[in-house]
Amino acid sequence: MRASIGILLAAALHCAAQPQPASDAASIKVTSIRMARTGVPGMLDMRVTVQAEADFLTTDPYAWYLLIYSGGHKGDKVRVEWHNPQGEAVQQNDWTQMTDGEVMRLEWKMPIAGAPASFAPGDWTVRLLVNDHSVSVTPFRISAPPASIVNIVSKTLLPAGAVTVPYYFQLTARGGTPPYKWMAVDPFPPGLTLSPTGTISGAPEQRGSYRATVEARDSAGNSVVRSLGVGIGVRAVERRAGAPILVKSASDACSQTASQTDFSGSDATVVMGASVVAPKRSKGRVEWLNPRGEISLVSPYTKRVDGPECIVKLLPVAGHPPATDPGDWRVRLLWQEAEAFTLKFSISAAKGVSAANGAGDGKSTAGGKNAVAARSGRVAVVIGNLGYEKLPAPGPSAADLDLVESALREDGFEVVRQANVNLENLRLIERTLGDTQAGDTVVVYYAGYGIRTGGDDWWLPVNYDPGDSRAIQSKAYSVLRLLQVLEDSKATLKFIVLDEAAVAGQPRENPGAVMGEVDEVTALVYSSPPAASPKPGTPGPAIFPRAFAEVLRKPGLDAGSVLQIELPKAVARLSPSGPAPVAFIGGGADFVFRVAPPAK
Repeated sequence: MRASIGILLAAALHCAAQPQPASDAASIKVTSIRMARTGVPGMLDMRVTVQAEADFLTTDPYAWYLLIYSGGHKGDKVRVEWHNPQGEAVQQNDWTQMTDGEVMRLEWKMPIAGAPASFAPGDWTVRLLVNDHSVSVTPFRISAPPASIVNIVSKTLLPAGAVTVPYYFQLTARGGTPPYKWMAVDPFPPGLTLSPTGTISGAPEQRGSYRATVEARDSAGNSVVRSLGVGIGVRAVERRAGAPILVKSASDACSQTASQTDFSGSDATVVMGASVVAPKRSKGRVEWLNPRGEISLVSPYTKRVDGPECIVKLLPVAGHPPATDPGDWRVRLLWQEAEAFTLKFSISAAKGVSAANGAGDGKSTAGGKNAVAARSGRVAVVIGNLGYEKLPAPGPSAADLDLVESALREDGFEVVRQANVNLENLRLIERTLGDTQAGDTVVVYYAGYGIRTGGDDWWLPVNYDPGDSRAIQSKAYSVLRLLQVLEDSKATLKFIVLDEAAVAGQPRENPGAVMGEVDEVTALVYSSPPAASPKPGTPGPAIFPRAFAEVLRKPGLDAGSVLQIELPKAVARLSPSGPAPVAFIGGGADFVFRVAPPAK
């Protein structure tokens, strides 16, 4: 499992004339320990509000551990261990103190939803150790959401806001008997209010990490209560980003001065261009928010030069969810977690295009062509190595992969199918991925044998010989290489699905390096937990493609819900004793595989 990196948010660095040896924890004074649903945007400080949490849900993205302490010496070793209900350490974060006696402010997070923690509800603990001496133990609990007639669809972690910057988010619910009435059981951060219709609005007044509890009640009296987390940061320094504009062509983004505000669902993209003044290698991100205030796409950016630099980011429209989600959209730039600007624009419905775009129903558009005959902006590569020359069949059948291919095509993907390929042909598939266009969404589905060793995940070609003594690099295909190919491609979102079977007698390591490369635009899905091998004789490997095809056909659900909630449920129903799949969502959590048809 990829360990989160401890971040030193602030420490006055100076040279110590005679650094004292790091021997024990006696000189450490803990000022504050807090568990929260979200970290604090910007510097962690005692003056900043942190509303502590003790109860998390299996659907929460993270549990954050926020630590402030003083004292200590240069070279002190700080460790945080996350222990599951069985007392096993499932994640460890290490940090070495760099100065003597300063105030240290550290934040770490443990993934929950879709990660192994989501399959281990119960009483957890976080242990703080300094120089291998125990300093504190912080308990918290992870629970499955209770069953209810009414369900809140919105995520429990809201988009971050900034002090004095207008904030907007529309909560949504389903089930029961609409309409729904919303109420804040515990208040939102100062400056934000919740309307009876579920709209969060206002301008935040104070920086911090906040928790709010809301209730949604339907007209029949059924209700559900959820706690929501939201981080509030400071507003960015003025003039950090200048002259932001929106246009339809990327070639105009750095040369035009007139910004457009009206776009159509038939437009290929909405392009944002902005001149940013920031140091080289500093990082920011562009967030595209739909009419309900939900983040539809995140586009990260790293400054390549010092001084002014024009950054260009695209929101794919035609053939993607924005085309079927008309209304007022917004795009905002955040730099070092501070908001620089927000631009508002509108997307109108494209004429002759069904709201269920990509559903593959075969209906014609106004032009008389099939809705998915034109390039859809969705590309899928399905690889099935099922007939090995020197290994038994791995489990799935060609019919199982037919289901996957059919579901992807119905969801509007152009599918390239490859069966029983050798190493050379696995490498040739890179050409297909390299031909993607800006704004594309790519799915790569691999079924066959895999070996996890050396911090990498290796696909075995159909002519793999277990007796071949050459290094693994010479006889198998690297998933790290695939990730690099996808990173170099123009695709905006990438989903990699690994339906791998273990080779008897081969090592089965936890591919930490692979998961460490899951960035803001990539999602990685394993058919079984990366640290475990499927039990011999179980039907697990053949169950996964049928479950995957089933959840791809669920309309109106974002990819985070499909892969982290619905997919494990489908696998458990088809094979109660089989291993549960795991999805690591770095990007694309809000992508919708199958858009729900419009209400009649």
